Amino acid sequence: LEVSSSWVGKTALELFVWLKETHNALLLSVEQNHSLPHTRVMVNPSNDYVFREDDRVIVVAHERISLD
Repeated sequence: LEVSSSWVGKTALELFVWLKETHNALLLSVEQNHSLPHTRVMVNPSNDYVFREDDRVIVVAHERISLD
C-alpha cells in the first residue's frame, strides 16, 4: 500500500495501532526507495520509524484497505 500524505511524519507504532484497531490488520514491512534500482525493505519496522513520502507498507488484512 502507498503511504498517504496523512501518514507522512507519523510513526510505525501509530500506524500499527490504527491498523489493528480499525481493520484488525498487521503491519509487516516498509519499503523505501521503491522507484530506485535498490528497494530497501524493513521487516517489522521499529516503533519509532517515521514515514516519508513514497514509502509503501505491506500489511496482512482480511480485506482490501486504504491508508487515506
